[in-house]
Amino acid sequence: MKPSLTAITKHLPTVASVCVGVVPIIVLIHWFGVPRKLILGWGILSYLLGVAVFKMPLYHLVVMKVLHRKLSNVWLGISQGVGSAVSELGSALLFFLFVVPQLSLAELIGFGAAAGAVEAIVLPFMGNPLAGKGHHWNATPLK
Repeated sequence: MKPSLTAITKHLPTVASVCVGVVPIIVLIHWFGVPRKLILGWGILSYLLGVAVFKMPLYHLVVMKVLHRKLSNVWLGISQGVGSAVSELGSALLFFLFVVPQLSLAELIGFGAAAGAVEAIVLPFMGNPLAGKGHHWNATPLK
């Protein structure tokens, strides 16, 4: 493959992931009139609160200290998925109940798109947890 083409394709997944995060936000703001404050303010704040305040302590205090020693990889993955869903969606529920209780359908979609945008933008810049560098992953085969 040509070096210039290799350089372009090397960054294509990152560009695509960032676009998946940014394009829906632009469409919701400009074509559907969803307020920036709702998307760029409350939606992103809700996601960050869910991750930083609920999910990370749950992961470090329960999953890493207790469940890693007691569960197989399959059940560990299931418990992490449930914990992630409860923490992130629980944060969104708190925002729906107390901060932005009455949203139109477009605003509701914008609020949710904000969380997806954060993940889509951050994901390509995270390290690979399976690379084994600096991570405390259980490397035993699936049971």
